[in-house]
Amino acid sequence: MRVAADVPASERVNLEVLRTDTATFDALVESRRNRAEEWFKQPAGRIEVCNVPIPVRTAR
Repeated sequence: MRVAADVPASERVNLEVLRTDTATFDALVESRRNRAEEWFKQPAGRIEVCNVPIPVRTAR
């Protein structure tokens, strides 16, 4: 495993990460807190930090 800062710039993958200080991120957290899929019979109303995936994509 290598830390990104240790990878030469020419070898780095250019990624975009969803900012966590946006309404979009807040909506993502709420959607995970109160999941509506059929498997979830009763919304939990709470969430653990590990259950919030941070969207990442390759920059265009």
